[in-house]
Amino acid sequence: MEFNLIKIEIITHQEATSREITDLRKIAKDSGLEEISVENKIVRKMGVDLPPEILIFIWLGAPIVTGFLQEIGAEGWRSLKRFIRRVFKNYENKQEPIYNPIITTEIRVESRPNIQLIFPTKNFEELKKALDEIDIHLRNRKPNQFLVLYFYKGKWRTKKNILKN
Repeated sequence: MEFNLIKIEIITHQEATSREITDLRKIAKDSGLEEISVENKIVRKMGVDLPPEILIFIWLGAPIVTGFLQEIGAEGWRSLKRFIRRVFKNYENKQEPIYNPIITTEIRVESRPNIQLIFPTKNFEELKKALDEIDIHLRNRKPNQFLVLYFYKGKWRTKKNILKN
């Protein structure tokens, strides 16, 4: 089955400045993600003094048969992981780690959520560990199985239900 990527969409919090949007576009391009859209449309109800939020939507047009990693391809996956690392470094706040970015990736197949990945926010080393260890969990996933993975206390964990976003 051929890979059928429709688009990659990056959405950030509504308060993101035009400079942040420009930076995200540049980071995406420098990471190898050329054809992406970046928009600031996450509405937050708890106030504006919150950490940056980055949602990455990957839209696939056909059901995943061989597995997500095979579908997106090795270079596409490396580019996405590079982007996540660089975005974290761009926003990282070493003085107040609670304000490090919240990065969530959702892979959608024919507009339905298929995989959600919630990356750690504690520090860059923890993020690197999460990115180094994620592939095995995605490889072991049954085709077309809905999966939510979140990194907590140094390891990836699963949830059965979709997270609200």
